[in-house]
Amino acid sequence: MRLVSTLFMTLLSTLLRNSNAFHVSACAARRVSNRRPFSALSSVNYFLMKSEPNEYSIDDLIEQQHPEHWDGVRNYEARNIMKSMKVGDLAFFYHSNCKPSPGIVGTVKIAKEAYDDHFALDKEDKHYDPKSTAEKNRWQMVDVDIVEKFDEMLTLKELKDRAKDGDELISSMALLNRMRLSVTKVNKEQWNHLHTIIRKVK
Repeated sequence: MRLVSTLFMTLLSTLLRNSNAFHVSACAARRVSNRRPFSALSSVNYFLMKSEPNEYSIDDLIEQQHPEHWDGVRNYEARNIMKSMKVGDLAFFYHSNCKPSPGIVGTVKIAKEAYDDHFALDKEDKHYDPKSTAEKNRWQMVDVDIVEKFDEMLTLKELKDRAKDGDELISSMALLNRMRLSVTKVNKEQWNHLHTIIRKVK
């Protein structure tokens, strides 16, 4: 009996140790699976996207309450920049061709990567492209979602004034050097710099 009891206690002790080890491993696995990948934190890219507010404004996006497609880009360079966007990338929302002044009014995030812009196939749409077909659509669009609307617009005039005063981060922006492009890249330093200015504008 003493031998059976000893064997039973040894077996029970082994089972308890294995059970605890499994519990610890399962908890560790959950922590790893829930951890946000470092690459997602370090690989965000930044952009600036222009829209005429009488066509589509930041308020229109806010009212949608869901991601909306950014269509109508009909410039190859701007299209290629859009094709480089990844989900989670960020962009300034820029009101263009408007009075009293165009400027940056908020930020959006990319909610869906580039896919065919079906408006290019719609003969009734102002962005119709007769050279595009369902099999070979030359144009693409992304989906964007609102992140923030700024309390005050950062106007193009202020950006130009700062550039003239020697602000090299602003003077080197594609916004000022490639003004015909509706989608441009923004580097991380420029992104942070403009946000610092915007916070002071508030």
